[in-house]
Amino acid sequence: MDHGAHGMIMYFHEGGMIHGFLFKDWMLHNSNDHMKAGFFLFFAAFFYEGLKVLEHNLATGKWERRREGILARIFGPGHIGAAILHFINVWISYTLMLAVMYFNTWLIFATCLGFSLGYFAFGWSKDRKIGPEDDPCCN
Repeated sequence: MDHGAHGMIMYFHEGGMIHGFLFKDWMLHNSNDHMKAGFFLFFAAFFYEGLKVLEHNLATGKWERRREGILARIFGPGHIGAAILHFINVWISYTLMLAVMYFNTWLIFATCLGFSLGYFAFGWSKDRKIGPEDDPCCN
């Protein structure tokens, strides 16, 4: 199958022109454009980690008193807020996954660095349990 000049590169590389990076009109022509995209991915991954902690705190009721009754808990502001944050987290995570699938080494590095520093900045406040139920790939 011939993808022409705009085919997707399926191996790790360090640059090159990327047409339609995440959005149709976002073109990465030079190293300056790649650096801007790297900063975008870094901050998206960094704040993704913070949103995960906020969602966890809302879902576990860390900031609200426990109410009686299942309906009160389902429709409580903490659970509704956690559901909204979960939607945002899923959106960001799939967007970051698509960006990493461009196989650009520097964009992958920026994304991983953002996840790592975001975990460093926000992960300390989350209660840590060691177990398979806490693995994000299995939730």
